[in-house]
Amino acid sequence: MGREEPPGTRERVWLRTADGIDLEGELRLPEGEPVAGVAFAHPHPKHGGTMGTILVPRAGRALQAAGYAFLRWNFRGAGRSGGEHDDGVSEQHDVRAAADLVAGCCGGRVVLGGWSFGADMSLCAAPADERVAGVVAVAPPLWYLGDADWDRLAAWGRPVRFVLADHDRYRPKEEVRELAAGLPDAGFEVVPGAGHLFTGRLDEVVAAVLAAVRAVAPPTEQHVPDPKGFT
Repeated sequence: MGREEPPGTRERVWLRTADGIDLEGELRLPEGEPVAGVAFAHPHPKHGGTMGTILVPRAGRALQAAGYAFLRWNFRGAGRSGGEHDDGVSEQHDVRAAADLVAGCCGGRVVLGGWSFGADMSLCAAPADERVAGVVAVAPPLWYLGDADWDRLAAWGRPVRFVLADHDRYRPKEEVRELAAGLPDAGFEVVPGAGHLFTGRLDEVVAAVLAAVRAVAPPTEQHVPDPKGFT
């Protein structure tokens, strides 16, 4: 038996990037007006990451239940999306196309999120988009950010919330804190006992993602849905 669906709608969508690539995705909308729109990017497609990688749909259900619109999509070269993997370069177009779609259904209030490679892509793309309220980065390896990217994030100044694994073999939590030390509004949540894939810790990481999104784009008094049971 499948998991119970939160109130609202779910539909398959297609995104067109600025360089003409069509990407497949899924958009979840809550009942009523969304608090904000979350565009959440998946792990590295060359290592099996897709929009179906387990944390991504789990986070989508929880955020929809909490009143947020949620878009997951396949990067270029993954699943049914067109194009080819470009090692984090053209993937910036993919993130911007995702932000365009969710901005159109939530009054322009956007949170960029992602896991692993997807977190790096969201961190790189965020400062160039005025609609982005902040970033939620889950276990970012930080391989794709150079000094210029960190400088742009620091000058941008909006909230960045890191959800980290206690024992991440790709980027230890202590190094993430050190690299992000120059950001004016950074927060860190560590999932105890977890590795990079969060095996056996999905409930905890989904709860941490929900809390991070709420910190970046807080609900108003009119938005008080209870996501309990959908995390």
